[in-house]
Amino acid sequence: MSVPRSLKPLSFVAVAALGGGCGGSGGMPAPGPASMMGRLSAGAGHTCAVERGGAVACWGSNPDGQLGDGSETDSATPIQVPGLAGVRAVAAGSYHTCARAAGGSVFCWGWNVGGQIGDGMIANRLAPFELPALASSALAMGSYHSCALIGDGSERCWGQNDYGQLGNGSTLNSGAPVGVFSLPPSTAIAAGGRHSCARLADGTAQCWGGNDTGELGDGTTTAHSFPEPVTGVADAVAVAAGFNHSCALRAGGGVLCWGANGYGQLGDGTTTDSATPVAVIGVDSAVAIASGYNH
Repeated sequence: MSVPRSLKPLSFVAVAALGGGCGGSGGMPAPGPASMMGRLSAGAGHTCAVERGGAVACWGSNPDGQLGDGSETDSATPIQVPGLAGVRAVAAGSYHTCARAAGGSVFCWGWNVGGQIGDGMIANRLAPFELPALASSALAMGSYHSCALIGDGSERCWGQNDYGQLGNGSTLNSGAPVGVFSLPPSTAIAAGGRHSCARLADGTAQCWGGNDTGELGDGTTTAHSFPEPVTGVADAVAVAAGFNHSCALRAGGGVLCWGANGYGQLGDGTTTDSATPVAVIGVDSAVAIASGYNH
Protein backbone atom coordinates (compact mmCIF):
# COMPACT_ATOMS: atom_id res chain seq x y z
CA MET A 1 0.00 0.00 0.00
CA SER A 2 1.39 3.37 -0.98
CA VAL A 3 1.58 6.34 1.33
CA PRO A 4 -1.03 9.05 0.72
CA ARG A 5 -0.15 11.39 -2.11
CA SER A 6 -0.11 15.17 -1.69
CA LEU A 7 -0.91 16.23 -5.25
CA LYS A 8 -4.14 18.06 -5.75
CA PRO A 9 -6.91 15.92 -7.22
CA LEU A 10 -9.05 16.49 -10.27
CA SER A 11 -12.40 14.87 -10.77
CA PHE A 12 -14.16 13.38 -13.75
CA VAL A 13 -17.44 14.91 -14.86
CA ALA A 14 -20.27 12.88 -16.36
CA VAL A 15 -22.38 14.77 -18.92
CA ALA A 16 -24.71 11.98 -19.93
CA ALA A 17 -27.56 14.32 -20.82
CA LEU A 18 -25.69 16.13 -23.58
CA GLY A 19 -25.50 13.42 -26.21
CA GLY A 20 -22.15 11.82 -26.95
CA GLY A 21 -21.32 11.92 -23.26
CA CYS A 22 -20.12 9.03 -21.19
CA GLY A 23 -23.67 7.83 -20.70
CA GLY A 24 -24.04 6.82 -24.34
CA SER A 25 -23.97 3.14 -25.19
CA GLY A 26 -23.52 3.36 -28.93
CA GLY A 27 -20.37 3.76 -31.02
CA MET A 28 -18.18 6.82 -31.48
CA PRO A 29 -20.21 9.90 -30.51
CA ALA A 30 -21.12 12.35 -33.23
CA PRO A 31 -18.84 15.39 -33.32
CA GLY A 32 -20.03 18.13 -31.03
CA PRO A 33 -19.18 20.12 -27.93
CA ALA A 34 -19.53 17.13 -25.60
CA SER A 35 -18.27 14.41 -27.95
CA MET A 36 -15.05 13.83 -26.02
CA MET A 37 -16.57 13.73 -22.55
CA GLY A 38 -15.70 10.36 -21.11
CA ARG A 39 -13.13 9.58 -23.80
CA LEU A 40 -10.38 11.67 -22.22
CA SER A 41 -9.84 12.10 -18.48
CA ALA A 42 -7.07 13.47 -16.25
CA GLY A 43 -6.20 12.69 -12.63
CA ALA A 44 -3.74 14.37 -10.28
CA GLY A 45 -0.71 13.37 -12.36
CA HIS A 46 -1.88 11.06 -15.14
CA THR A 47 -4.09 11.16 -18.21
CA CYS A 48 -6.02 8.42 -20.04
CA ALA A 49 -7.79 8.34 -23.40
CA VAL A 50 -10.08 5.93 -25.23
CA GLU A 51 -8.68 5.11 -28.65
CA ARG A 52 -10.88 4.80 -31.73
CA GLY A 53 -10.83 1.00 -31.61
CA GLY A 54 -11.93 0.89 -27.98
CA ALA A 55 -8.53 0.38 -26.35
CA VAL A 56 -7.27 2.68 -23.56
CA ALA A 57 -3.92 4.48 -23.44
CA CYS A 58 -2.54 6.27 -20.37
CA TRP A 59 0.53 8.39 -19.62
CA GLY A 60 2.12 10.39 -16.82
CA SER A 61 2.72 9.58 -13.15
CA ASN A 62 2.47 5.90 -12.19
CA PRO A 63 3.73 5.16 -8.64
CA ASP A 64 0.45 3.46 -7.75
CA GLY A 65 -0.24 1.67 -11.04
CA GLN A 66 -2.69 4.28 -12.29
CA LEU A 67 -1.48 3.79 -15.88
CA GLY A 68 -2.67 0.17 -15.75
CA ASP A 69 0.27 -1.36 -17.64
CA GLY A 70 1.31 -3.68 -14.83
CA SER A 71 4.19 -1.49 -13.68
CA GLU A 72 4.86 1.42 -11.32
CA THR A 73 6.99 3.27 -13.88
CA ASP A 74 6.08 6.76 -15.08
CA SER A 75 5.60 7.22 -18.81
CA ALA A 76 6.08 10.42 -20.82
CA THR A 77 4.26 8.86 -23.78
CA PRO A 78 0.91 7.02 -23.99
CA ILE A 79 1.06 3.29 -23.26
CA GLN A 80 -1.83 0.96 -23.91
CA VAL A 81 -3.60 -0.64 -20.97
CA PRO A 82 -3.50 -4.42 -21.66
CA GLY A 83 -6.61 -6.55 -21.62
CA LEU A 84 -9.16 -3.85 -22.41
CA ALA A 85 -11.31 -3.80 -25.56
CA GLY A 86 -14.53 -2.13 -26.60
CA VAL A 87 -14.14 0.62 -24.02
CA ARG A 88 -16.69 3.43 -24.25
CA ALA A 89 -15.49 5.77 -21.50
CA VAL A 90 -12.60 6.29 -19.11
CA ALA A 91 -12.54 8.18 -15.80
CA ALA A 92 -9.50 9.18 -13.76
CA GLY A 93 -9.51 9.80 -10.02
CA SER A 94 -6.55 11.33 -8.24
CA TYR A 95 -4.42 8.17 -8.44
CA HIS A 96 -6.75 5.51 -9.83
CA THR A 97 -8.58 4.94 -13.09
CA CYS A 98 -11.74 3.15 -14.21
CA ALA A 99 -13.11 2.31 -17.64
CA ARG A 100 -16.56 1.37 -18.89
CA ALA A 101 -16.67 -1.20 -21.67
CA ALA A 102 -19.46 -2.17 -24.07
CA GLY A 103 -22.31 -3.71 -22.12
CA GLY A 104 -21.50 -1.61 -19.07
CA SER A 105 -18.67 -3.68 -17.60
CA VAL A 106 -16.42 -1.67 -15.28
CA PHE A 107 -12.65 -2.13 -14.91
CA CYS A 108 -10.52 -0.24 -12.35
CA TRP A 109 -6.82 -0.02 -11.48
CA GLY A 110 -4.32 2.05 -9.49
CA TRP A 111 -4.26 3.32 -5.90
CA ASN A 112 -6.61 1.40 -3.63
CA VAL A 113 -6.00 2.57 -0.05
CA GLY A 114 -9.69 3.40 0.45
CA GLY A 115 -11.10 0.54 -1.62
CA GLN A 116 -11.72 2.73 -4.69
CA ILE A 117 -10.78 -0.11 -7.09
CA GLY A 118 -13.79 -2.10 -5.89
CA ASP A 119 -12.03 -5.45 -5.48
CA GLY A 120 -12.65 -5.70 -1.75
CA MET A 121 -8.97 -5.14 -0.99
CA ILE A 122 -6.75 -2.18 -0.06
CA ALA A 123 -3.69 -3.23 -2.10
CA ASN A 124 -2.93 -1.29 -5.28
CA ARG A 125 -3.92 -2.84 -8.61
CA LEU A 126 -1.32 -2.39 -11.35
CA ALA A 127 -3.61 -3.84 -14.04
CA PRO A 128 -7.36 -3.61 -14.67
CA PHE A 129 -9.72 -5.44 -12.33
CA GLU A 130 -13.26 -6.16 -13.55
CA LEU A 131 -15.87 -5.37 -10.93
CA PRO A 132 -18.34 -8.25 -10.73
CA ALA A 133 -22.01 -7.79 -11.56
CA LEU A 134 -21.82 -4.05 -12.17
CA ALA A 135 -23.36 -2.89 -15.46
CA SER A 136 -22.94 0.88 -15.65
CA SER A 137 -24.05 3.59 -18.03
CA ALA A 138 -21.66 6.26 -16.69
CA LEU A 139 -18.71 6.61 -14.32
CA ALA A 140 -17.37 9.35 -12.06
CA MET A 141 -14.13 9.28 -10.07
CA GLY A 142 -13.55 11.37 -6.97
CA SER A 143 -10.27 11.84 -5.17
CA TYR A 144 -10.40 8.47 -3.42
CA HIS A 145 -13.85 7.13 -4.27
CA SER A 146 -15.66 5.94 -7.38
CA CYS A 147 -19.28 6.03 -8.53
CA ALA A 148 -21.27 4.40 -11.32
CA LEU A 149 -24.65 5.23 -12.78
CA ILE A 150 -26.72 2.11 -13.47
CA GLY A 151 -29.16 1.72 -16.35
CA ASP A 152 -32.21 1.98 -14.10
CA GLY A 153 -31.09 5.41 -12.87
CA SER A 154 -29.74 4.20 -9.54
CA GLU A 155 -26.14 4.71 -8.43
CA ARG A 156 -23.40 2.68 -6.80
CA CYS A 157 -20.31 4.11 -5.10
CA TRP A 158 -17.25 2.54 -3.48
CA GLY A 159 -13.98 3.54 -1.82
CA GLN A 160 -13.22 6.13 0.84
CA ASN A 161 -16.24 7.23 2.83
CA ASP A 162 -14.95 9.33 5.74
CA TYR A 163 -17.35 12.16 4.90
CA GLY A 164 -20.22 10.03 3.63
CA GLN A 165 -19.28 10.49 -0.03
CA LEU A 166 -20.58 7.01 -0.91
CA GLY A 167 -24.09 8.13 0.04
CA ASN A 168 -25.11 4.90 1.79
CA GLY A 169 -25.85 6.46 5.18
CA SER A 170 -22.54 5.50 6.79
CA THR A 171 -18.99 6.80 7.02
CA LEU A 172 -17.29 3.40 6.64
CA ASN A 173 -15.09 2.77 3.63
CA SER A 174 -16.32 0.14 1.21
CA GLY A 175 -14.15 -1.97 -1.10
CA ALA A 176 -17.24 -3.04 -3.03
CA PRO A 177 -20.02 -0.96 -4.65
CA VAL A 178 -22.85 0.10 -2.34
CA GLY A 179 -26.16 1.67 -3.28
CA VAL A 180 -26.68 5.39 -2.81
CA PHE A 181 -29.44 5.67 -0.23
CA SER A 182 -32.87 6.95 -1.31
CA LEU A 183 -31.67 8.67 -4.51
CA PRO A 184 -34.38 9.21 -7.14
CA PRO A 185 -33.57 8.09 -10.71
CA SER A 186 -30.65 10.12 -12.04
CA THR A 187 -29.11 10.70 -15.46
CA ALA A 188 -25.67 12.12 -14.67
CA ILE A 189 -23.13 11.87 -11.86
CA ALA A 190 -20.08 13.71 -10.61
CA ALA A 191 -17.55 12.97 -7.87
CA GLY A 192 -15.33 15.53 -6.15
CA GLY A 193 -12.77 15.56 -3.39
CA ARG A 194 -15.00 14.21 -0.63
CA HIS A 195 -18.48 14.64 -2.09
CA SER A 196 -20.66 13.39 -4.92
CA CYS A 197 -23.56 14.86 -6.91
CA ALA A 198 -26.25 13.60 -9.25
CA ARG A 199 -28.48 15.24 -11.83
CA LEU A 200 -31.94 13.71 -11.45
CA ALA A 201 -34.31 12.85 -14.27
CA ASP A 202 -36.51 15.84 -13.40
CA GLY A 203 -33.65 18.34 -13.78
CA THR A 204 -33.00 18.85 -10.08
CA ALA A 205 -29.71 17.94 -8.39
CA GLN A 206 -28.75 16.20 -5.16
CA CYS A 207 -25.36 15.99 -3.44
CA TRP A 208 -23.87 14.11 -0.49
CA GLY A 209 -20.61 13.80 1.46
CA GLY A 210 -18.27 16.51 2.76
CA ASN A 211 -19.69 20.00 3.08
CA ASP A 212 -17.12 22.18 4.86
CA THR A 213 -17.50 25.00 2.36
CA GLY A 214 -21.08 24.41 1.22
CA GLU A 215 -20.25 22.11 -1.69
CA LEU A 216 -23.51 20.18 -1.20
CA GLY A 217 -25.51 23.31 -2.02
CA ASP A 218 -28.21 22.77 0.60
CA GLY A 219 -27.63 26.04 2.44
CA THR A 220 -25.57 24.45 5.23
CA THR A 221 -21.99 23.39 5.88
CA THR A 222 -23.04 20.10 7.47
CA ALA A 223 -21.82 16.84 5.91
CA HIS A 224 -24.44 14.31 4.81
CA SER A 225 -23.93 10.58 4.25
CA PHE A 226 -27.06 10.48 2.10
CA PRO A 227 -28.32 12.66 -0.78
CA GLU A 228 -29.87 16.06 -0.12
CA PRO A 229 -31.49 18.38 -2.73
CA VAL A 230 -29.41 21.29 -4.02
CA THR A 231 -31.28 24.54 -3.36
CA GLY A 232 -32.64 26.34 -6.40
CA VAL A 233 -31.53 23.90 -9.14
CA ALA A 234 -34.54 22.90 -11.25
CA ASP A 235 -33.38 22.68 -14.89
CA ALA A 236 -29.93 21.07 -14.76
CA VAL A 237 -28.70 19.01 -17.70
CA ALA A 238 -25.28 18.18 -16.21
CA VAL A 239 -23.36 18.40 -12.94
CA ALA A 240 -19.67 18.80 -12.12
CA ALA A 241 -17.75 18.37 -8.87
CA GLY A 242 -14.41 19.97 -8.04
CA PHE A 243 -12.43 19.33 -4.88
CA ASN A 244 -14.82 21.28 -2.65
CA HIS A 245 -17.14 23.10 -5.01
CA SER A 246 -19.82 21.98 -7.47
CA CYS A 247 -21.52 23.30 -10.60
CA ALA A 248 -24.62 22.60 -12.67
CA LEU A 249 -25.22 23.36 -16.33
CA ARG A 250 -28.71 24.73 -16.90
CA ALA A 251 -30.91 23.82 -19.86
CA GLY A 252 -30.64 27.34 -21.28
CA GLY A 253 -26.84 27.37 -21.16
CA GLY A 254 -26.32 29.19 -17.89
CA VAL A 255 -24.13 27.77 -15.12
CA LEU A 256 -24.70 27.69 -11.37
CA CYS A 257 -21.90 26.93 -8.87
CA TRP A 258 -21.67 26.56 -5.10
CA GLY A 259 -19.16 25.73 -2.37
CA ALA A 260 -15.58 26.96 -1.94
CA ASN A 261 -14.74 30.25 -3.63
CA GLY A 262 -11.43 31.41 -2.18
CA TYR A 263 -9.94 31.57 -5.68
CA GLY A 264 -13.08 32.72 -7.48
CA GLN A 265 -14.00 29.22 -8.63
CA LEU A 266 -17.73 29.99 -8.42
CA GLY A 267 -17.40 32.65 -11.09
CA ASP A 268 -19.72 35.14 -9.40
CA GLY A 269 -17.17 37.95 -9.17
CA THR A 270 -16.39 37.36 -5.48
CA THR A 271 -14.14 35.16 -3.38
CA THR A 272 -16.83 34.37 -0.84
CA ASP A 273 -17.91 30.76 -0.29
CA SER A 274 -21.57 30.03 -0.98
CA ALA A 275 -23.62 27.17 0.44
CA THR A 276 -26.30 27.81 -2.18
CA PRO A 277 -25.92 28.05 -5.99
CA VAL A 278 -24.84 31.36 -7.54
CA ALA A 279 -24.82 32.22 -11.24
CA VAL A 280 -21.56 32.32 -13.14
CA ILE A 281 -21.32 35.85 -14.53
CA GLY A 282 -21.46 36.23 -18.30
CA VAL A 283 -21.99 32.55 -19.15
CA ASP A 284 -25.34 31.97 -20.82
CA SER A 285 -24.69 29.56 -23.72
CA ALA A 286 -22.50 26.81 -22.27
CA VAL A 287 -22.88 23.25 -23.59
CA ALA A 288 -20.58 21.36 -21.18
CA ILE A 289 -18.91 21.94 -17.81
CA ALA A 290 -15.97 20.61 -15.80
CA SER A 291 -14.55 21.44 -12.36
CA GLY A 292 -10.95 21.17 -11.18
CA TYR A 293 -9.27 21.64 -7.81
CA ASN A 294 -9.70 25.38 -7.36
CA HIS A 295 -11.34 26.35 -10.66
